Amino acid sequence: MSNIIICQNCGGENDLGRKYCTECNEKLDLSSVQSKAASGGLSKTEIRKKISLGNKAAKTTSSSIALKTVAIQFLLLVLVLGGLGLIGYTVFLAYKKPSGMPVWRPYADYKNWTDQEQLKCEIDFEGANRAKLDLEDALLNNMDYAGSVNEEQANAWLSRYIQPSTKTLPGGIKVKFDSAYVKFLDDGTYKVFLKYVAFDHPFYMTYRISANLDSGALLVRYRSIKLNSLEIPKMLHDKALGPLDNLENITKPNKKLILGCNILEITEEKLTIKTAIKAPPPEAPTPDGPPQKPAPPKNTPVVTPAPTPAAPPAPAPGPPTPASATPAVSAPAAPAPVAAPAPASAPAPVAVPMPIPNSPATAAPAPAPPQTPPPPAIPAPVSSTPAAVPTP
Repeated sequence: MSNIIICQNCGGENDLGRKYCTECNEKLDLSSVQSKAASGGLSKTEIRKKISLGNKAAKTTSSSIALKTVAIQFLLLVLVLGGLGLIGYTVFLAYKKPSGMPVWRPYADYKNWTDQEQLKCEIDFEGANRAKLDLEDALLNNMDYAGSVNEEQANAWLSRYIQPSTKTLPGGIKVKFDSAYVKFLDDGTYKVFLKYVAFDHPFYMTYRISANLDSGALLVRYRSIKLNSLEIPKMLHDKALGPLDNLENITKPNKKLILGCNILEITEEKLTIKTAIKAPPPEAPTPDGPPQKPAPPKNTPVVTPAPTPAAPPAPAPGPPTPASATPAVSAPAAPAPVAAPAPASAPAPVAVPMPIPNSPATAAPAPAPPQTPPPPAIPAPVSSTPAAVPTP
């Protein structure tokens, strides 16, 4: 069975190999080749109806696809325009000067001030500096103190120590730090305004801060941070604290004074600081009863009293000699040894002569020697010639 090409326009049957329909002269679709048996013996009218229904379904599908494409493109356009608008509004807020900004003049422009402005600044600075010195004296001498500094005095003291500086950001953008200002609020917080200049336009960083003392610790909380009129989200607060480094070198030396106080109060246009006398710390009890005497300092010689010399014992008396007895001549006695000198720290021993047996001197007991003996004496040698003994 031969194959045919069905015309998609009129449904006419065309022999295989033809490019145009023999009935409507439309170009044939070679993909529509089929056998005559596949057509099921349909008439030309039925074939045309079937082709028409297929074309309508294809048009419906293509139109729905086109509608979806248009909707997606529209949403993308809205998102792009919304993003551009948000970026533009953000830039506008970041560029717009915030409302309610205080007006101040930087101390670097002091020479261009009027005489009244210079005099007012000097008086305010002296008031703030006097309060600072009084606080230092109270903390040094442990005294009660209660002092306050108003907004003008605080800014006169702060502006005296601020030094303008220029920083170069990535891309070669130069940003100049110009000045700062502090404003006390009635809700216990205060605002710090930092003025910068970039592209010859002023920009302001505004920090709303609360501070209080708790057990010797200074607790600081950042309530809000703004760049001009644009408020920075809290999740980015840590990234936005860099500009405060310009004040760190000024406030850091005085932080120790603040930590030594008891009360820190902020009211409208006033900062009040109070301190009280601190009690001395209690003495630690001694675990072994009463307090012990302090040990003598090192390198101090300890003086020990010298012992009292003891008296030498008295010589023992010999046997009594009869009155009629004639003293016998004793053998010559050896000379008594001389005692060697003793060291200075011990008393020198006293040499006592040995008694001679059957000597008249030994008939009576010898008296006790004095407490302080005289220097030892060396006895003279006895002659070795025997004495004459009378004949009875």
